[in-house]
Amino acid sequence: RHIGAPADITLTLTRAVIKPASVEWEMLDSAIALIRVNSFTAKVMDEMNDAAKGLLEKNARAVILDLRGNPGGLLDKAVEMADLFVAEGVIVSVKGRNPARNVVFRARKGGPLEQLPAVVLVDEGSASASEIVAAALRDHNRAMLVGTRTFGKGSVQNVIPLGDGEALKLTTAKYYRPSDKPIEDRQGILPDINVPLSRETLIALRNQEREDKLRGAWKLSGQLEEEEKSAPAERAEDGKEDGATERRGRVADYQLKAALNVLRWQLAAK
Repeated sequence: RHIGAPADITLTLTRAVIKPASVEWEMLDSAIALIRVNSFTAKVMDEMNDAAKGLLEKNARAVILDLRGNPGGLLDKAVEMADLFVAEGVIVSVKGRNPARNVVFRARKGGPLEQLPAVVLVDEGSASASEIVAAALRDHNRAMLVGTRTFGKGSVQNVIPLGDGEALKLTTAKYYRPSDKPIEDRQGILPDINVPLSRETLIALRNQEREDKLRGAWKLSGQLEEEEKSAPAERAEDGKEDGATERRGRVADYQLKAALNVLRWQLAAK
């Protein structure tokens, strides 16, 4: 053992099936909640409904919906998620060459988040179902979009087996926003407030998010890793800790900070 090395320790490890959450949420301050949706899986709405219930119990008055890096998933789950925020009207339309097969998905009144001011965070990693949700909230004036242009995945493909392990992937329809504009492939949706981040910053933020979930990890010194205690949090104008900086550690998430500023202004104007 090297001089100054920590004493030997014994750890008991338990094997487990790791099931990453599709939805994570937290209160950034006493009024604004952050919901991060990682993918639109079959069970995403179970987790989303739990998040909505939890933040309302915490008396949240505004919501940031983080869809950055979300590649999409199931169409029906995207419709259900948008329905939480939108009271009525079209959420998305699916249109192809045959009008008889077109489908229109509409919102129903009674969603738990219909009355809360909202901002949606998007970037080039937001695609497909993420773009459907973002476009629906934007076109119904339910949320501002903050971040960078989305990926642009507005087409519907069908896979037709050809035999011998081969198949034909054929585009059969497109997704249309409530404004009846198509979500153009490779063009994406422009945010209302453009806040670019460098690739290096994005990687650093994602790494910090992963490290934040490993609070039980031991350093060689045998001490719990707690960056928040070793680095002072940036202060907001009101003197309280700014959750946008606090939860990210030393790398500032300027897209999240911009979303916070929008909602704080909206709440102050009420």
